[in-house]
Amino acid sequence: MKRALSLSVIVTLLTAVSPLSAVTYYVDGTHGDDGSSGLSRDASLASIQAAASRVAPGDTIQIAEGIYYGPITLNVQGTSDAPITLKAESRERYAVVITNANRELREGDRYWELVDPELELYRAWLERPTCRVLYSGTDLQPYLSLEALKTFTSADGNPGPLHGYYYDAEAQDIYVRLHASGRYGPSDPFEHVMAVGPRTGGGHAGNAYDGPHFYNLGLMERGSQHVIVDGITFETPGMAGVYVNGSDVTVRNCWFLGCRTGVSGRKESEDPAQTTNRITIEYCDFSQYPAFDDMLEIIHTRSKPDDTPDFPLYWWSRKGKGAGDSNTYEIGMCNLVGSDWVVRHNYIHDAFEGLATWGVRWSKGLDIYRNRFERIVDNAIEMEDHTSDMRIHQNLIINAVEPLSWQPLGGEPWPGPAYIYGN
Repeated sequence: MKRALSLSVIVTLLTAVSPLSAVTYYVDGTHGDDGSSGLSRDASLASIQAAASRVAPGDTIQIAEGIYYGPITLNVQGTSDAPITLKAESRERYAVVITNANRELREGDRYWELVDPELELYRAWLERPTCRVLYSGTDLQPYLSLEALKTFTSADGNPGPLHGYYYDAEAQDIYVRLHASGRYGPSDPFEHVMAVGPRTGGGHAGNAYDGPHFYNLGLMERGSQHVIVDGITFETPGMAGVYVNGSDVTVRNCWFLGCRTGVSGRKESEDPAQTTNRITIEYCDFSQYPAFDDMLEIIHTRSKPDDTPDFPLYWWSRKGKGAGDSNTYEIGMCNLVGSDWVVRHNYIHDAFEGLATWGVRWSKGLDIYRNRFERIVDNAIEMEDHTSDMRIHQNLIINAVEPLSWQPLGGEPWPGPAYIYGN
């Protein structure tokens, strides 16, 4: 009897931690109720956050099509045998959206005043700075002053893109001019989904974690998290679609729109014990469309193309600083990469950068392969400042102004070794 009791206890304990006990929580923002159990479609929860507060190792959060307002935080770890999965019911772009956009502006409940009919200049109240504005998915570059927006003049005095925004922090007003040509739809913001995100991150590069506005989805546990994120569209966070405070996470089949970066680690450090490690990003789409087309437009419309400009890369205006005097581009798919990240089978396109130095500066063992980098304004892949053991192979790089960059900008240790082959 004593032996039988011991076996029974063992079986009970194994069952408690086994994936066989895992459950699926259903989320439906249209028909769900956070007071429900969430254990069936008919008893769906209304918010992803409600499901995230209930999951245990091995559980799945299955998310119905709809718009979900972030930031959303997960404070639970899975295990290697029983990961936690957040999964969109449809992996199509804009099917399941997590957004940090101002809700009233995004849902058309806040008024856009036409303040200059000739310029097609509109204004709306916005109570906090923004680093990213989309109109029906079209990414608007910021201008540094209202006058600059009125004249489409970039910080260096050269022409800027023929659409953009300016945020007046003192008056708490945002001004937009949408493209008058109609190539991106009407020039009236009332006829678009206006996704106006929060400010960017902290630090000199604006890419350091500085609170929940930093991410759409924050995986906040330290150590090995064992989380899978699958099929979600991430829109206009302050910085990252997915922020990983620990390690061991897979992000796949996701869309990143209006994001400075797709997936961010916790910090940059020479010490792997301080960084986010073993992250896999696969089959995702990262875009800042139409950054590349804006560059071509600037080149075509510059009034004196034969003159030597004061700043040779006069079409490089997204490099400059935006609202709140903070950087709003120049990171790319990954930020604050630690050790042993894998970036594979992704489409990184119509962006200022593919993978930039501020994102990969202290990376170790970063493996980049079978990605398509296309229509990149600056660098497809950078290896500076101190990256080590980086592998870049079997990628397709099309229409990138600079496909690869190796610069020892931060002094020793110099970046390397880097293995580049089969691209």
